[in-house]
Amino acid sequence: MVLLTPGDPNGVGPECLIKAWERIAAGCRPVVCGGEAALRAAARLLNSPVEPYSLYNLADAAPTTRRIPVLVLNHTDLEPDWGTISARAGRASFCWVRAAVELCLARVADALVTGPINKEAWLAAGVPYAGHTAFLAESCGRAGSEVMAFASPQLNVALATTHIPLVDIPRRLTPQRIVHTARLLADWLARRLEHPPRLALCGLNPHAGDGGVIGREDAEIVLPAAVELRSLGIDITGPRAADTLFTARARRRYDGVVALYHDQGLIPVKTLDFTHAVNVTLGLPFPRTSPSHGTAFDIAGKGVADETSLLEAVGVIIY
Repeated sequence: MVLLTPGDPNGVGPECLIKAWERIAAGCRPVVCGGEAALRAAARLLNSPVEPYSLYNLADAAPTTRRIPVLVLNHTDLEPDWGTISARAGRASFCWVRAAVELCLARVADALVTGPINKEAWLAAGVPYAGHTAFLAESCGRAGSEVMAFASPQLNVALATTHIPLVDIPRRLTPQRIVHTARLLADWLARRLEHPPRLALCGLNPHAGDGGVIGREDAEIVLPAAVELRSLGIDITGPRAADTLFTARARRRYDGVVALYHDQGLIPVKTLDFTHAVNVTLGLPFPRTSPSHGTAFDIAGKGVADETSLLEAVGVIIY
């Protein structure tokens, strides 16, 4: 069983779920955690024949390509106010994710695909997490060991650091963190590709430090990690200058990249293939993916959202 959360009810998540449902239900046994009112509103918006129905026990779930079982979670259902940052919506979307995580941890469900949430709405609701990844890791007892990765047909990337200011990166980055990130990426890619993957490791500074001319971090932090990874039998090159690592010719030489900070990895992923990119959390006791886009409040309620990334996120789970 694959659990899905609609994301923020005021964003494009419910619309994408309605648009994608027939193809999702054809490939797995999906159940949605919460958000029945938002899904009904999205179905009306799209004039869709897909119909959500209330589910009180997961064992009774009977999804079809036209019927969406929606697990009822008390005091969380609300009509969407499209495109609006709302504490009520933030609280609801958090409760849906929390319930889904608890079911995965209880092994009642096998995997989780999360719709996009709004960090400001979570903050307004008093939710003490900056997003899905931190909450998932803490809930699973894996805080600090989780890794944010992105998969797409063009590029697979794992991030050694995520949502922290640039000024903090050299202090937070360690050889151990880079090794941990690369090992999780290598293990995950090996399962998907069915062969040992080839990895590339980004340098931190321009030109990977130019031998110490542009900072010592690459020599003192990144290179030792690369040496240790190679000693563990992982096929990894680097540290490599990030400004040439993502060209079409360079990408033919590896299966995945370890990037050292958020934008270093995500700018190329989203530039190359934003529509098909999928957010993957590595290091959890169950598979979790998410579309790479956000709540898109500017187009919410207009019926024009693209469901491709959601379909890709489900596809990564089931194939």
